[in-house]
Amino acid sequence: NVQQLADGGVFVGWGTDGSFSEFDKHGALRFDARFADGQVDYRAFRFEWSAKPTGKPAMAVRQNGDGTMTVYASWNGATGITHWQICTGKHPSRMETAVTHRRHGFETAMTMPAQSGYICIVAVGADGRRRGAARPIPV
Repeated sequence: NVQQLADGGVFVGWGTDGSFSEFDKHGALRFDARFADGQVDYRAFRFEWSAKPTGKPAMAVRQNGDGTMTVYASWNGATGITHWQICTGKHPSRMETAVTHRRHGFETAMTMPAQSGYICIVAVGADGRRRGAARPIPV
């Protein structure tokens, strides 16, 4: 199948071959892929997709031996997250942003000085708005 794109390019699904390609308006290849597990498809389409998972973001904390800790953050399926805020405090109801990190892939690992009290992560969108937060956990 062929899908005409708004910029004049096309997106092609190669059917039972299991691959799909995108070409610019001059015919130059921009993107070419196939399913890694050998799956096939009948049709392929390109479109904007936005998702906000149900539930809260997930986090884990590892205390390192050098006086730091690594905070892991993810929110399965969230497409609008650009940054993670790490919030800390002595009580779960009184937490403040300690650091902000750019989101990297499915799970973002962030290292910071070791803390005591409580910690949580907050998912932040490109517009600076908070999208979701994990439950605070003791550290």
